[in-house]
Amino acid sequence: MSDYAELSASKSERAFASHASFALPHVKQKPGYPAQRGTFGHGMMEVGLRFSPEAANEYLESKRGRVPDWWIRDMEKISIEKVETQLYSLNHETPETSRLYLEAAFSLNGDTVEYLGQNIGRNYPKGSNRFNGSVDVLIEGEFVNTVVDFKFGSNQVDPDCKQLRFLGVLACEYTGKQEAVLAIAQFDKAAGMTLPDELPSVRLGARDLELAKKELSDTLVGIREARRLVLLGETPKVNPGEWCKWCETKGSCPEFKSDGSLCGKHFLYRGSYHVGIYGY
Repeated sequence: MSDYAELSASKSERAFASHASFALPHVKQKPGYPAQRGTFGHGMMEVGLRFSPEAANEYLESKRGRVPDWWIRDMEKISIEKVETQLYSLNHETPETSRLYLEAAFSLNGDTVEYLGQNIGRNYPKGSNRFNGSVDVLIEGEFVNTVVDFKFGSNQVDPDCKQLRFLGVLACEYTGKQEAVLAIAQFDKAAGMTLPDELPSVRLGARDLELAKKELSDTLVGIREARRLVLLGETPKVNPGEWCKWCETKGSCPEFKSDGSLCGKHFLYRGSYHVGIYGY
C-alpha cells in the first residue's frame, strides 16, 4: 500500500469526479485482461505508424505464443495505411505539413508542462502533485493539434471526455497551439476491427482549452485539499459513481462494504473486474 494513487490522464474521469480517491490509502492493482490487450494493441499501432505495416506484422509475429492467438488475429485485420489516412484527414493535414508524435508523454508539474519523450511506457517522473499522461497520436499542425486516443473494445467513448480534454491541454501548452481536434479511434471486434469512415471527434477552440485547463487545475486543487483532510485524520467527501469500478482505494473508502459492494448502489466487484451493474 502506498500513500496516493498515481495521477494520470487515464484516470481523469475519476480524478475530476472524486478527489478523495486520490487522497485515501490505496493498493496498486495489476493491469486486468482488457488493459493487457489494450497495451498489446497500442504497441502494434505505434510500430506500424512509426515504421511500416510490415513492421507491425513483425511485431505481431514476435508476440505469437506469448499472447492469446485471437488477439493477433484481431490485430491482423487492422489496416495501418487506412488508419494513417484517417488520422491526418481529421484536420486536413499531411506528413509534410505537420509533425507526428506517437505515445507522446507529458507531465504537468505545478504550472509547467514537461515533454518527456515518446514511447516511455509507464516510466513517468514521481511526485504526488504531478499529473502525467501520454497521447497515443499527436499531430502538430501549423495552427492546430490533433489528439487521438486508441481504444480496443466495445465500450463507446466520447471524444470530449476528461482524458482527452486534459491531454489536449497538455499538448497545447507544450506546442503553443490554441486549438485542438480530439478524436477516438475505436477498434471493436464486433465491427471487424475497422474504424468508421468518420472518426468521432470534437474541436476545441482557445476558450474551450481555457475551460479544460481550469477543470484540470480545479481537479488538482481539490485533490490537494482532500489529501490535507486525510493528513488531519478527517474523511474527505467521497463521490461514488461509474468511475469506482477501477478505483484502487476500495479498501479504505467509507462507501464500500466489507463484501466489496458499494453502499447504497448496485455495483459489485470481483477482484479487479467489474461483474455487476451500476444504478442510483
